[in-house]
Amino acid sequence: YSEKDFSAADLATFARDVRQFPSANKGILALDDLDLSNPEYYTTLPELEIGTGIAARLIQKGVVDNKPLHRYVNMICATIAASGPFYDWDLTVFVLNEGTVNAFSVPGGYIFVTLGAIAQCRDEADLAGMIAHEIAHVYRRHGMQEMSKRIANIKSDEAFAELDEEVGGMTEDEKEMEDLVDQTYEKIVHPRLLSYELEADKVGIILLANAGYDPFGLVRVCDQVARIPKEQPDIVDVNYMLPNDAMTRYKEMTTFANKHFKTKSPGARMSERFGSYKLSMK
Repeated sequence: YSEKDFSAADLATFARDVRQFPSANKGILALDDLDLSNPEYYTTLPELEIGTGIAARLIQKGVVDNKPLHRYVNMICATIAASGPFYDWDLTVFVLNEGTVNAFSVPGGYIFVTLGAIAQCRDEADLAGMIAHEIAHVYRRHGMQEMSKRIANIKSDEAFAELDEEVGGMTEDEKEMEDLVDQTYEKIVHPRLLSYELEADKVGIILLANAGYDPFGLVRVCDQVARIPKEQPDIVDVNYMLPNDAMTRYKEMTTFANKHFKTKSPGARMSERFGSYKLSMK
């Protein structure tokens, strides 16, 4: 699945069409301007192996049998990556045959976008915004950071399980208390997860601008997501798809984009090219 179905010449032509588009936003900001701290995580964790294992399970949910579409999203990804410090990373995008609006990434450089998410986009800059956001998660190693932070909690759970075996099981009151502790833990963790999303939004916007795309593409698509009713289930529990979180993200990235980037000649949107690939989804 991860084999790229395009040559270096194909990619050069694809990216040239984006970069030759008038843009007043290229080079306004670099990732270093965000003054991001170094990601803190257990470097002993096998990042690629973990990501491959997760990706293999996600692929089993059903990858779209559409080679031109996969070629397209991977060339968008490569075009964006070439404008950052991870131009030589092996990033791969998969399109899942899922109608819900979702996009996510896992360690090791695997990015997933659903058919529903692509359908929600209005042009290539919107789709590139989704992909740039996920590249940012991989670059900032948010998955590895969160996994490292939760290891202590997992070890704590294991210790309580051993204690439970020794004392002969929990009473109903103890079980209720454990559930309350778990719920409280998730509430504590939630702001941290949202902070990853807000960081990935800023990184993604900068990546879009420097690749030649309209950086407001990510703003527009987040606005679309914020308006989606939450009744439809997600294929995974992704906190940033919660309506309140999506609105928080939309407001923050709108402020960030309006402060730093220009709306006149903002960059490529590639509506016609996107439309031709979108038609292949039907």
